[in-house]
Amino acid sequence: MFTLANNSIINTYTHSTAIADTGSTGHYITTSTPQTIVPASDVSTLPSVTLPDNTYITASHAATIPLSSHLTKEATLAYTFPKIAKPLVSIGQICDDNCTTIFTKEKCYVLKNTHINISQFSNKSFLTGERDKTTKLWTFNLQNSIPNAKANTVYEMKLKELIHFQHKALFSPTKQTWLQAIKNGFFSTWHGVNFKNVNKHLTLTTATAKGHMRQQPQHYRSTKILHNDIRSIDMTATSKARTNVIYIKQVSLTGLLCTDQTGAFPVTSNKGNRYMMVAHHFDTNAILVRPLPSRSQLHLNKAFTSIYDALEEAGHTPTSIRLDNESSTSLKKLFKKKQLTFQLVPPNNHRRNYAEKAIAKIEEEEAKELKLCDKIEDIK
Repeated sequence: MFTLANNSIINTYTHSTAIADTGSTGHYITTSTPQTIVPASDVSTLPSVTLPDNTYITASHAATIPLSSHLTKEATLAYTFPKIAKPLVSIGQICDDNCTTIFTKEKCYVLKNTHINISQFSNKSFLTGERDKTTKLWTFNLQNSIPNAKANTVYEMKLKELIHFQHKALFSPTKQTWLQAIKNGFFSTWHGVNFKNVNKHLTLTTATAKGHMRQQPQHYRSTKILHNDIRSIDMTATSKARTNVIYIKQVSLTGLLCTDQTGAFPVTSNKGNRYMMVAHHFDTNAILVRPLPSRSQLHLNKAFTSIYDALEEAGHTPTSIRLDNESSTSLKKLFKKKQLTFQLVPPNNHRRNYAEKAIAKIEEEEAKELKLCDKIEDIK
């Protein structure tokens, strides 16, 4: 709403504000609006307007309203209608006076065209309307405002093609993830997408498999000699002369400790142990083993504390730990107490936990020991 100055020839007004109306073709005010009456001799005709009930009313006289001294007399010319409820200020009439009007959520601003560069706004506008030359009103073209994406073509696809098309539109998620989202009701508006159709027609795609390959591919930096490679690699030293060359490599300490537990041994030892906790210290490449009577939280905490204390006493205090994807709450509290950051490896990805390789090494050594023993009691 515009606030009108009280500087005209009429002294008492109840409508000191007017509505800024982009749909009004002219300034239409009430008898209680601040105004300066224009002599009848200076006005050729008085306009008539149509009300919402299709009745016509005619202006009683013409006047100028005190909007701003920056506007010309033509831009402030208004017509008084005694029967209208609120005075209306036409934005179109103001813009015809070489002005630009900016509407925001809170305010409305009117500037002269010379004080604003409209191109900086037109380049960023996502919705632009045109002004009708006859009615002087701004309009939006609703027919062309939505791009022709031809989304209705999905209704012409076969069901299997439709499911795969929708799957690609979702960037090829796994089948289980999509089915769970359908169960949660996220695709109730998608044509043809329901649990039965997706479960029946969706097959594994290459894009889905490639999007979930997190492990190192095969033959990456392979040292295997191909059959078509006729070159031979000679790894034998050709010179027997001694040198004084010293090679130095700087290695950053990680403080990483990897742990894992073995499965149950077929025979319980004479000390009541049936499991082992195996730890691999990355910086020293040391394998530490502690026996376990069971995989209870008490025994796991005791075995881990023994390994930690041994490394701490040797001057290699761990700072982070990597373990299997199963970890007890008690162990996590112990890690927090010793200020250890821990990481759980993904399921079925044993290469990330170096303790798995240490367990394999221990199995190899035990297999050799078993072959040297005549009876199983000798190693109890």
